[in-house]
Formats: sequence, structure tokens, C-alpha cells
Amino acid sequence: MAINSVWVFAQVQGGAPTTGTLELLTKARSLSSNVAAF
Repeated sequence: MAINSVWVFAQVQGGAPTTGTLELLTKARSLSSNVAAF
């Protein structure tokens, strides 16, 4: 099942994305090629 787009709420700590954010982005990328982080 393909999803058109996935949005991820990205948290930043110390100027870098958190581990949880990176994990969510990785999963989102496996679900859709159109991923947006906010």
C-alpha cells in the first residue's frame, strides 16, 4: 500500500535532529517517497 505523502514533526536539540526524529524519518521514507519534516 503506497501513501502519497508523510509528514513528520521534527524535534531538534542542540542544533541537530533527535534520535526519535531520525527514526521517524527513516520509517516515513519506507512508506512514501514524498516525506516532509516540520
